[in-house]
Amino acid sequence: MAAAEAVFGALEVPAPPPPGRVVPGGGVPEIVLEEVTVRYPGSAEPALDGVSLRVAAGERVAVTGPSGAGKSTLLLVLAGLVVPESGRVLVDGVDLAELDAAAWRARLGWVPQRPHLFAASVADNIRLGDPGAGDAQVRAAARAAAADFVEGLPEGFATVLGEGGAGVSAGQRQRLAVARAFLSGGPVMLLDEPTARLDLGSERVLVEAAGRLLAGRTAVVVAHRPALLGLVDRVVRLEGGRIEAAREKKEEAA
Repeated sequence: MAAAEAVFGALEVPAPPPPGRVVPGGGVPEIVLEEVTVRYPGSAEPALDGVSLRVAAGERVAVTGPSGAGKSTLLLVLAGLVVPESGRVLVDGVDLAELDAAAWRARLGWVPQRPHLFAASVADNIRLGDPGAGDAQVRAAARAAAADFVEGLPEGFATVLGEGGAGVSAGQRQRLAVARAFLSGGPVMLLDEPTARLDLGSERVLVEAAGRLLAGRTAVVVAHRPALLGLVDRVVRLEGGRIEAAREKKEEAA
């Protein structure tokens, strides 16, 4: 806990960007991928193969496709965690490679398939979205994420979880991850199949929370299950690392 407090303290102090790095603006951005190719070491086939995609400012796009199609790799590229072999990603016309990485990631909200929760209190796990957030902000984020179950835990927001989230269910872990993303307040949201392992009841609650999370933000959502597709404006399909088709949401539903 002492180490965690020291880390949170360091995170609260904004670091100046390295020389030559561009700090992204504060608005909701347009994101454009231009012929992006990613190849992992030792792999004969690219994970992404010449992918081009434009996500307008404030647009919500779902990415579907079979396992291994490159969907999670696409999100990692957008987060700046994987560097393309060729091609580029533009954020409001600026190459992502030229942006200050820490400043860019501070604008992102991230909800993975399997969010990691640490051996710390529920409040501190949510506070990873914004280490400087006060108790009222943490509670507001939890309410927005439909994480009302927290009040029923033995010590509420002070309840200490086991490493990996021992003490809460899979659906509850996902809602805490959504609360983290709410607390970050970022204008870009990346969701990687957040309902993949949930029962229908938990999925419904999470989808309602995700709808609030995505409102007014630029978002890319990796989705297999149809419930999430109701939240987006457009659906694209990846197959073998390539974009196979792009459809409006209403056409996907049909």
